[in-house]
Amino acid sequence: MRALDDQLWEAAEGGDAAAVVRLAGEGASVEATDWRGDPAVAIAAEKGHTEVVEALLRLGCDPNAPNRA
Repeated sequence: MRALDDQLWEAAEGGDAAAVVRLAGEGASVEATDWRGDPAVAIAAEKGHTEVVEALLRLGCDPNAPNRA
């Protein structure tokens, strides 16, 4: 499932909320992280992708997931 997780993380980084929801439905983890351990929700928030953050929260991600910072 790592490939799906990577795709979800990239969709979150790119601001594609529809892709995030679709990938989660296909089995990607809403807790997906990049190679540094930064969660998708953190990168989406950092980049101002509010629709992605809201989608991930609705899907049950941990808003307090730790990141490298």
